[in-house]
This record gives sequence, C-alpha cells and structure tokens, in this order.
Amino acid sequence: MVEKRTDRVFDSSGKVKTATSKSFDILNIDGIRYHRQTEKDGKPLPSDEARKAQETIDRKIAERKNETEAQRRQHLADQEKRRTEARSFLKEIPDAFNFQILREETLDSRRVWVIRAEPNAGYRPRRPEARILQKFHCTLWIDQTDYQWARVDCESLDTVSFGLFVARLNKGAHVLFEQTRLNNEVWLMKRIQVKYDVRLALLKHQAGEFEQVHSNFRKFQANSKIVPSGEQ
Repeated sequence: MVEKRTDRVFDSSGKVKTATSKSFDILNIDGIRYHRQTEKDGKPLPSDEARKAQETIDRKIAERKNETEAQRRQHLADQEKRRTEARSFLKEIPDAFNFQILREETLDSRRVWVIRAEPNAGYRPRRPEARILQKFHCTLWIDQTDYQWARVDCESLDTVSFGLFVARLNKGAHVLFEQTRLNNEVWLMKRIQVKYDVRLALLKHQAGEFEQVHSNFRKFQANSKIVPSGEQ
C-alpha cells in the first residue's frame, strides 16, 4: 500500500503559505505496520535518504526475527489491547448521538444512506476519551449492503483540547474519513482529511489542512515473508 501525506499551512488571508508532501510504502510485518518513505514533495528521495529509509526497515525486520517468545507474546498482547480499546470507544457512538436518515445516494457505485448525527444531550461517557464525541456533529454515509461506513464528515462544535494544554482545535474544524470496498472482500481506509484551526501550546495560532491518502493496495499470501534487503 502507498500512503501520501500532504500538509498545507494557510496565512491570515487563507492563502497557502507552505505545502509539503511525503509518500510512503506501507509494509505489514507480522501484523505490525511500518512506513518506508519513498518521495518528498513529489520527487523520489535522494539516494542517501532512500538508503537510510531502507536500513531502518531492515533493522526493524531483523529485530522482529530475533525476538524471544516472551517478546512476541507481549507484542500480540499490546495489539489486542489496542484493538479492545478501539472497540470500546466505538461502542460509545450509538449512545453519544441522535441519528436521522436524511436521504439515499450512490457513492463509489454503491447505494448508501446519508445519516445526520447530532450530540445526545443526555449522553454520559463511560470512557474518559469518549468525552470528545460531545464536541462534534457528523454526517455519515452508510453502505446499504454491508452496513459499513463509507464516509464520515465531522465538524467541531466547540474547542477541542489535545494533551495537557499542548494544542486546541478551534470550533468549526472539519475531519473527513473515507473507506473503500476492496476486491469485494474488505473495507480499508482510503482517505483522511483534517481542516484545522489550532492554537499550539496556547500561544501560536495556525490554520491549515492535512490529507492522508492510501492507494495501490496489495494483497499478501498467508505464507508471504518480508526479509531484510541484504537477504534477498
């Protein structure tokens, strides 16, 4: 899979002040995702930077090959913990919003319901991190065949803080997620876009747009192996 990240920063008049982009090959090694940078601002990495990027991947592969059984079990336990936490967060969503079907549409040649989600005033979060749900309203595009979300577009209704006074996302910020149905088998993340207006460390103000696009999905066989470049 290829991942392209684009970051644009706007000046006070809304014009693009700076724009950068990076492209990565995404490798899944024993269930863990690794990023290998291949391009910067639309151009291939210089040979020395490309070599360093490959050396980093080679080192990580070697580390995984040399893991003890205890380390491997710990990695698996950590992955399962993250999945459990993600599932617990998602289970809060039905209680956090009031839903209304607006209309039906066709999205990427698939029929979808367009649903509005407004914060539920009576919602009481069961997990501390779920409090953030009360500060957004969203529009969802739900696939009528698989009941999967194909697109989610959320707007912040209030200031959203991240970390201990590290950054604050101002009211009106937009977050967009898009998934695609691949080979009629699985749904995978296709695009993330964040239009932000933030205050960093409560001092520096910055407005911009971040976009992450996934493409060139590749299917690995169950017995596929990724080995360090020197062993190929």
